[in-house]
Amino acid sequence: LFVLLGLLGARTHWRSDRRGAALLGVLFLTLSAGLVVYLNFRYGYSIARDRFPAADMHEVRERDYFFLMGFSVWGLWAGLGV
Repeated sequence: LFVLLGLLGARTHWRSDRRGAALLGVLFLTLSAGLVVYLNFRYGYSIARDRFPAADMHEVRERDYFFLMGFSVWGLWAGLGV
């Protein structure tokens, strides 16, 4: 539901203000996928333990807090979707 509301809000934002929607889109990509590439994250502490059991292939702890701002931008779009 949250994904659909975010997509609907992004579409609504794009139709009403393309420049602002493009700005938020770049901000969202930078603060989500861009951080993974820039910070070179490994698998999380609990993700893919069965496929990659070596401890050096995983982060020491979950790094979910890096994605807080990307989640906030998506929340703005979800609010517009409501």
